[in-house]
Amino acid sequence: DRDTVVFPEVVDGRWVHPEVLVERFEDGTRIGEWIDQQNQHDDTALRKRVANLGISAFLKMLFIDNFVHADLHPGNLLIRIEDRPDGKSPPRIVLVFLDCGLVTELQPRDRRNFVSLFR
Repeated sequence: DRDTVVFPEVVDGRWVHPEVLVERFEDGTRIGEWIDQQNQHDDTALRKRVANLGISAFLKMLFIDNFVHADLHPGNLLIRIEDRPDGKSPPRIVLVFLDCGLVTELQPRDRRNFVSLFR
């Protein structure tokens, strides 16, 4: 029930070609569109939560999972804002990372250099 990050399930089967990544549908708004919409509102708290979730996910992918999404751009990141059932609690934020077909890992030296930026 907390804010979360989602990677759509990869579809396997006879209708899918091995060289084409097909993922299950995930509902959401492109992050760039959402940012444009937010510029018309003054919900700084929500924007901070989205930023914290995005940065946390990105840094976890790099530092913990050693996973680099090599095609990360606003079209490959969706956001869903889900109202809570009680109608009182802040909405739940879901970030959806799409198209993880082009990924890489950092080599140990590159990873150490990247980590050193934060020291």
